[in-house]
Amino acid sequence: VIWEDSGYFAGDGPFLESLGVFSLTMGTSLAMSFMVYWHSYLIRDNQTTIEYYFEVGLRQFGRAPKYNYNLGFRNNFRYLFGYDVSDVRVWLLPTLYFPPLEEEKILPV
Repeated sequence: VIWEDSGYFAGDGPFLESLGVFSLTMGTSLAMSFMVYWHSYLIRDNQTTIEYYFEVGLRQFGRAPKYNYNLGFRNNFRYLFGYDVSDVRVWLLPTLYFPPLEEEKILPV
């Protein structure tokens, strides 16, 4: 047992353990929320992290960045997660299907 019934924290053991678990849970939730937001932003613009930071560098020098691969939010989502969005297994196991060929065009929805 970590906490004993003597000393300064006598009787506070379960409360302090719960506070520690709560703090770890909230920190992890905050970090995961940031990662979900960040990757949603990158999916929206169809960018990688490197392309994003390259864009930031261009803006610092006063140049306008070009979005070569941005197809719009819906088509970016479909391109990344697959065209059959009704099958969630494709999202969990993306190696089930081959990526589209360059000759195939993405049709707007």
